[in-house]
Amino acid sequence: MLQIQLIRVVSSSLIVSLNFSKRDEGPAKTILELLSKIAAFDPEFNLKVSLLIFADICTVQYAQL
Repeated sequence: MLQIQLIRVVSSSLIVSLNFSKRDEGPAKTILELLSKIAAFDPEFNLKVSLLIFADICTVQYAQL
């Protein structure tokens, strides 16, 4: 299922810093492709994943203060 694959790739990418200036390679390419495919039938899922990732990043940054 595409949604599960997206969650796996995004979760693993939180460990390393992605370079989105090179969108044609690596996990960045995979994430963008999955987002496009999922948007065709479940755009709300992409929003939910984005919000959860944003919340996670904010929590980590706040904890480091």
